[in-house]
Amino acid sequence: MNDKQKSHQLAVIRETECIGCTKCIDACPVDAIIGAQGQLHTVISAYCVGCNLCIPPCPVDCIEMGNRTNSDMPPLSKQETIARHQARKLRHKNKNTIENHSFKIKPMQDRKKYIEDAVKRARSKTNKNQIPM
Repeated sequence: MNDKQKSHQLAVIRETECIGCTKCIDACPVDAIIGAQGQLHTVISAYCVGCNLCIPPCPVDCIEMGNRTNSDMPPLSKQETIARHQARKLRHKNKNTIENHSFKIKPMQDRKKYIEDAVKRARSKTNKNQIPM
């Protein structure tokens, strides 16, 4: 299939078969597929570049490539598509950075000890500041 034919292709999700696994969303390089875990997904026709990358990860094979029709929104320009891809890459990079540097919840014993130590410090300060009578 040549590039001209590809540009007229569009991913189509058979929504009645979609299980909402989000694997196609992760595979799409231009975020043309929307949906949530456990919910059906759909393709934003204007964003789809016809790359076929969403098809292999689908566990129920509910995605196929179809031809664009006149009622479909026109595809984005090359510059707009590149901008969407760059924005997606940045979003994923930021997400990974946040996940890698997120605060880890300490075990309950550590949290209790931290609170007990803070209370002791506060009491010792209070006792030092009291004027003897």
